[in-house]
Amino acid sequence: AVLGPERVVIGVAGGFGASMIGPGHARHEGMELIRLGEMQGPITPRLEAIAKVWSYAGFKVKCFDDIHQLIWEKLICNGTFSASCTLTGLTVGGVLDNDDAWSVASNCAREGYAVARAKGINLSFDDPVAYVHAFGDKLRDGRPSMWQDLDAGRLSEIDTINGGIAAAGREAGVPTPVNDVVIALVRAREAERGIR
Repeated sequence: AVLGPERVVIGVAGGFGASMIGPGHARHEGMELIRLGEMQGPITPRLEAIAKVWSYAGFKVKCFDDIHQLIWEKLICNGTFSASCTLTGLTVGGVLDNDDAWSVASNCAREGYAVARAKGINLSFDDPVAYVHAFGDKLRDGRPSMWQDLDAGRLSEIDTINGGIAAAGREAGVPTPVNDVVIALVRAREAERGIR
């Protein structure tokens, strides 16, 4: 609203994971791809110039015409693992390997996929469960930032991640009962710790 959407470039980091081990000590997992796109559409010379800066810094980077597709693809992955890891205390791989945790996580993915489709988002996959499983397999030791926030006594991104899926679902008329439950449970844990 301040800058105008024609001036906004969006970046989506894919296949990255990091956690703070201690002061000045970060643990980094994965370094797949930085995806860049104009908020309002196709690749521009300005976007390509920004991509070159990232590339010169050692990142694998690619420009896209439809950044909103990539935002939703990442949101579905984050919605799958962030709350499920936070609530169970399991790593991403732990959620994948635990039938009960995976049942909750994979249903969050199914709901996110249904909402994205209802909104007309053109996703690059037809099987959300296979997609998020392949994503999670690359970051098996990962501890999502939502878990790290709760552990550190900070307010998490639950309202933006799973809450974003649920809000978009309400707008599109798509029910999101599993996401609604994990949202309520993460908020309850935050309230119990005096964060919320």
